[in-house]
Order: sequence, then C-alpha cells, then structure tokens
Amino acid sequence: MRRYERDQLRSRFAESGFEVEVLWCYGFPLANLLERVRRRVTAPPEPGSAEALLLRSAESGNVVPARRLVKLLVRPATMAPFLFVQRLFLGTDRGDGYLVLASRPPPRP
Repeated sequence: MRRYERDQLRSRFAESGFEVEVLWCYGFPLANLLERVRRRVTAPPEPGSAEALLLRSAESGNVVPARRLVKLLVRPATMAPFLFVQRLFLGTDRGDGYLVLASRPPPRP
C-alpha cells in the first residue's frame, strides 16, 4: 500500500520548492504478485491457536516458510523478465512504490 498517489507526490514536492524531473511507479508486475503471495503465506495465525502461542515471542509474528525459495528465485537471471516488463509500466500507477528525481531550482537573483 502506497502512502501517496502520483499527484499528491508532485504537489508535496512543489510545495517544498522542488521541481519533479522524473516520477516512476515501480514494482509492477512482480511486487504486486509477491505482495499477494506474502499476505497469504505470512498471515498471522488465528488468535488463541497453538501456533499463535508459539509465535507470541517472535518479533513480527509472521511466518515465512519460503525464505530459501525466495533466495533461489531472486537472482539476475530470474528477475530480468520482470525488470523488462516493469520498464513498460513506469509511467503508470500500477506498481507499489514511487521513485522521484527532483531538484530545487537555483534562487532567482
């Protein structure tokens, strides 16, 4: 979930005296897909269940059983197709985050 949308970001930067040069929305399609998977896999256990009691002392309370699988899959060769497709959608709002390049114009004399 993003905190800001494209227009809100542009406004915030403008209010702060910056000119937005580049504003990309990144993460589509892989981050969107992985977020759905993460929500399913790391869903907290039912309150009061035996699993919940075992996890009570854990920092986040989330279980990530596929950590090794993720390490295997997140490699340059497997990521390349997703990065290629992501480039096609940088100008849209389909991703899960924004990358902003902004500059402050020089002061007027």
